[in-house]
Amino acid sequence: VEGDLVRPRCGDGSLVRVPRGHVWVEGDNGPLSHDSNAFGCVPAGLVQSRVAAKILPLSEAGAIECRPPPRDRVIPSRYPRGMRYGD
Repeated sequence: VEGDLVRPRCGDGSLVRVPRGHVWVEGDNGPLSHDSNAFGCVPAGLVQSRVAAKILPLSEAGAIECRPPPRDRVIPSRYPRGMRYGD
C-alpha cells in the first residue's frame, strides 16, 4: 500500500517506500516469481484483479485470507479495516 516501507527479497536489505498511487505486488513462488522484487512498485491503475482463491495444489485449494505482511519485510503505513499488525 502506498506509504509502506518494503524490504525486497533480493538486494542489499535497504527499504523501499511505496509511492503514492502505487502498490507492491508479490508472487507466491518466492525467488522464482516475477514481481515487485524484480521490477519495483506498480502504478495502482495497472492492477486489474485481486487474488480471491488458490486452486493448486488441490491440498491447498480455497479462499485466500487477508493476512498482515511479514514483520521482517514490511513496515505498514496503515492497515485494511479490521486488520491489526501482528494478528
